Amino acid sequence: MTTKTNNRKVGDLYARLKPVELVRLIARFAREHNNAEMNRLRDAIPMEQAETYNRAIALLRVLNGNARDWIGIQHLGMQRDRVRLQRAVTDNAHRWLTHSRLHSIWKLIAYPVTESEYRAIVERERSEPKSLDGYAEQLTDWNGTEPSLHPDVAALLQGLPSELQRIPSDAPPGERPSEECWHEDVRRSHEIAAQIRRIITAAIKRGELPKPKRHDGELCLPTGVLSDWGEGTTPETYEPFGPGFTVPGLGQLFMADSAKWEIRPDSEAETVTERRRQLLDVLLDLAGVSRTERDALPSIDPPQTPAEWKQADELAERLFDEWFDRTDTAAMAIAAATAHLIHRSQLDALAGAITAIQRDEFGGEDPLWPEVREALTEALVEAERFDAEWESANETMRTALRRVMGFDPYPKHDLSAPAPLPTLSEELDADGTVSLIHSWAGLA
Repeated sequence: MTTKTNNRKVGDLYARLKPVELVRLIARFAREHNNAEMNRLRDAIPMEQAETYNRAIALLRVLNGNARDWIGIQHLGMQRDRVRLQRAVTDNAHRWLTHSRLHSIWKLIAYPVTESEYRAIVERERSEPKSLDGYAEQLTDWNGTEPSLHPDVAALLQGLPSELQRIPSDAPPGERPSEECWHEDVRRSHEIAAQIRRIITAAIKRGELPKPKRHDGELCLPTGVLSDWGEGTTPETYEPFGPGFTVPGLGQLFMADSAKWEIRPDSEAETVTERRRQLLDVLLDLAGVSRTERDALPSIDPPQTPAEWKQADELAERLFDEWFDRTDTAAMAIAAATAHLIHRSQLDALAGAITAIQRDEFGGEDPLWPEVREALTEALVEAERFDAEWESANETMRTALRRVMGFDPYPKHDLSAPAPLPTLSEELDADGTVSLIHSWAGLA
């Protein structure tokens, strides 16, 4: 008897519900999977509330059915896009790691040249014009105690006041200039160079150095002339730049900045040539260059003339872009980001539509089943995870990403400016998605 009385009272209460109270209760019972109470509510409401009831039920079926599938599709798509981005970053990192490891090989081997080739390299380098201002800057790296240094330059460097003294590059880490002091250190270097430049000008007036000529708009003298005057070298003792500079392919493609010369007698010319050919094969293998691309670099023989050096340098730059600084991984990353934004736009529009429907159709009561709400929350979290992955991609692929996206790889206003996420020409909005949900529910 008591149960029947209670049921009648509850039924009477349900029958007197206002529309907003009715839809809130429908959403609550649906969220709790309380089918028994939902049935009692359905049986108790008057006929004039049937349309309100049916509308709410239709929306709940879509939100916890079609919309749930949509959430799953977008979540899976964003997971796939994040993995694609991670794969692009990993492939890019592996390529650069392979390239950087080439540096270690030069601890074990040297670059072979004949005596005649080495003399030609020295003569060519010594004859190249060097800017007087550039040479003055170069001498600021000396400390003034070197016995071969020009006496006037040595006296200047040893007698620098404390406000101009520079911290040596090999100083202990705790004594090196901080990043904040770097600009001040550069200023000091320029001021010291200006004083050394005045010493060079005085030497020219005294006739110690010949009259300079202009080259590319700067006053220059042959490198050998300046080196012999300032550093006490001779044609026999002058040491040229290493193989990594003299042979552009070695430095740019195979990390040979620390490579040493291996000078062999002219009688071993054929052996030296064959050794360089074998060395090139090994370097190409270690660099991971495919067999079909190898003919682009026919040799690593030293250039014989400035024109040949320039040609070799241009070839090395082009091959560096093709082999190591390729844009394929950056394009893969951008494609993943673009696909992610499509999925994210659809998910954001759906989340906005659900919020609007919850507010407008259910009086603020959550219409989603707990498992559907959890799926939506997890999908939104997944959307945010991509931002961190894109930030990570910028740490290793920033310049390539900016290049492929049409931005300046090295913007003057901010050299470390990241590549922004791509943008969509058109995004879905919550209002359009609300209309779509209504159509799915047969309410359009």
